[in-house]
Amino acid sequence: MGSVIEPMLACPLDWDKIPTKAMGYYMEPKLDGVRCVADMRNPSAPFLYSRGGKTLTEKVPKIVGDLQRMFPGCIVDGELGYTNMNTMSIDFNLTMRVLGSGVAEANRKHSEISRALNQVMTFNVFDLLWSSEQDMTGLPGATRRKELDVLFNSNMGVIWPLVHKVPMWDRFLESIYTGIVKRGGEGIILKNPNAPYHPGKRKANTWFKVKAFETIDAVVTGFTKGQGKYDGLIGAIEYKAEDGTTGKCSGMEDAMRFTISHAPEVYIGRWFEMRYFGKVGRDDSGHRFPQFLRFRLDK
Repeated sequence: MGSVIEPMLACPLDWDKIPTKAMGYYMEPKLDGVRCVADMRNPSAPFLYSRGGKTLTEKVPKIVGDLQRMFPGCIVDGELGYTNMNTMSIDFNLTMRVLGSGVAEANRKHSEISRALNQVMTFNVFDLLWSSEQDMTGLPGATRRKELDVLFNSNMGVIWPLVHKVPMWDRFLESIYTGIVKRGGEGIILKNPNAPYHPGKRKANTWFKVKAFETIDAVVTGFTKGQGKYDGLIGAIEYKAEDGTTGKCSGMEDAMRFTISHAPEVYIGRWFEMRYFGKVGRDDSGHRFPQFLRFRLDK
């Protein structure tokens, strides 16, 4: 196996800046799953890894099998998760219950979720990084996407339920963006069709992410006591965000709240991502309606 290609990152962009920054860009839904690069160059040693470099191969064996048949000799970039393509969204918490587990437990949970919820994890591909012994990262985005389309089209007539191609539009379409957000999607990615792929970089004027809300990483500094139905459990998370702002946030599912309440000291100092709807205060010193999203595995 050759060298690992780190996933390229997107720069944040406010919605009102799209007309001046990215009107000529392609548009994709932003899927909030686990970023995953799948290296299929060695047929006897397929390799799937996360943005943080964690190996995922043995946790998704059925997906690996489909990828081997669809993309022999290739490297593709995408998002893993329990995906609803109608809403163009991923259930991140459900996804992390599986991928955050050990190999044996992850595979057990795949079967359990399939039986109980009739859901399967999928790999949602949006870029081609290597094909036919050729490094594609230096080629324009439009060329990479065209070659990816060719690979998918060559499999037409064959059903691969575990591997999807992320939809793309050749320009920003406000009506589609609005529909994605209204149906619960996180937002969109705008991609410069002329830009190469910059491994591990967040380059200006290449990829932009446009979210319906803002997110920020924060570290857990403590917990409040739960009240009412949460009496005896933790209440809100006390945090210090990477911008120096401190505050409290909730929004956890009950299962997560019970888990943390069992050993809250274990979570002190852990990084998590939260969303908020703008800043508050005269000096923008607070987050409006902060809500817990997920713990960060790569920090």
